[in-house]
Amino acid sequence: MEAHVEGLKPNSSHGMHIHKTGRCDPPDYKSAGDHYNPGKHQHGAPGKQSHLGDLGNIMTDASGHGKLNLLLTDAGEKEFKIILGRSVIIHAATDDQKSQPAGNSGARIGCGLIIQ
Repeated sequence: MEAHVEGLKPNSSHGMHIHKTGRCDPPDYKSAGDHYNPGKHQHGAPGKQSHLGDLGNIMTDASGHGKLNLLLTDAGEKEFKIILGRSVIIHAATDDQKSQPAGNSGARIGCGLIIQ
């Protein structure tokens, strides 16, 4: 999975998660629903021990641009088809990758749709 973001605070870290619904209605993006968690796993760092919606954190550079390249080794073709059309949320704070249910990552400040 590859993501590119811009317009965030320079030199900052933000939690990033796949959410259930493919909607991004401003201002709070609550229309995206909860984290996508088909296996009912605990929240955490990306990987089999966590749910498919856990993407970790995206770091921004001095210009507020961020790039995330993540190999989802526990996701096969079926999982990729299932996440198409869902939303990705960028949170205001760093995901601590342990607090339930969302890593204490704060408000939803950005939203996009997952496309091929």
